[in-house]
Amino acid sequence: MAWLRPFLIEASVAQFLAVLKLSRWDPVALEELFPLVIGRLSQVPLTDGEKADLRNAITRTQSNHYSIGPADHAFELNCRLLLQALETTKTSDLSWN
Repeated sequence: MAWLRPFLIEASVAQFLAVLKLSRWDPVALEELFPLVIGRLSQVPLTDGEKADLRNAITRTQSNHYSIGPADHAFELNCRLLLQALETTKTSDLSWN
């Protein structure tokens, strides 16, 4: 995934979701995307649909993660941070609410 990182710096949420889907909800992919996604959440307001899609992607990826020991707790923490950031992120004016 290192070759893809330069292209993802300015990626949209939809592009992050596409990468996760193409990786078949790989926890390693989410771990590598984490700094970019958390940064994007603080910069760009999301629609309710984007929030739901991202929440679903995090949950699906989390279900593919099997914790072996304390070193794996960082992944679970990152997932919780992303989910919490989704709850506190402003909703875009483009939503229909």
